[in-house]
Amino acid sequence: QWTSKIYKGSAVHAADKAVARTGKSSLRISSGAGADASWLTEIKVEPNTNYRLSGWIKTKGVAGANGGLLNVHGFPAQGTEGRTRGLRKNNDWTFVETEFNSGRKTQFSFNALYGGWGTSTGTVWYDDLALQTVEYATVTESAADLSKGDAHRGETIFNTHQVAACIRCHKVDGRGEGIIGPALDGIATRKSSDYIYESLINPGAVMAEGFPAQVSPMPPMGVLLKPQELADVMAYLMTLQE
Repeated sequence: QWTSKIYKGSAVHAADKAVARTGKSSLRISSGAGADASWLTEIKVEPNTNYRLSGWIKTKGVAGANGGLLNVHGFPAQGTEGRTRGLRKNNDWTFVETEFNSGRKTQFSFNALYGGWGTSTGTVWYDDLALQTVEYATVTESAADLSKGDAHRGETIFNTHQVAACIRCHKVDGRGEGIIGPALDGIATRKSSDYIYESLINPGAVMAEGFPAQVSPMPPMGVLLKPQELADVMAYLMTLQE
């Protein structure tokens, strides 16, 4: 039930039977003058569920804006949650994916997007698109049982992980939205590693000082992060000293 959409400019949509990664055809969008367009479908989802949107994209002579990408319509355009990286220039079939949580919503618009927040030119093919639920195993190990974390990787996870979304709730050195959770500057000086670890895997155990809520809105990170990712975030937080 894919439908063609043009938001700006002019583009040609087609089911291309001559180009496919698997099966007999792919979806194609092309434009010579420039377009912001997509193949669009509406899909019902379960609320408060983690999903992975993925697919394969091929490009030829693509320039401008974001090129070819997949997008979950409804997330802020300035953010990265709900959209994959964009492909431009010439690329053979390339796998892309993004993870997101449905929150309170029960339906989303999914785009095989061309351009995106601007116009692109060239040709993009899309194939083997999938939307899957994602379930995470809960981490039950103690902090000592985890492999040694890497603080640099942990900082990247803290700032960019699309599901854990740490930077959306906390601030570090003035960076981040920090409108829900406390700032974490100097946390490793004020609190022990055991306290920080428990705050990650069981946020409701001890409420942060000065935090007004009675119940923590933070999800348990042991559910959202893999064990190594959790160890990396721990390593990063332990570098936040005054």
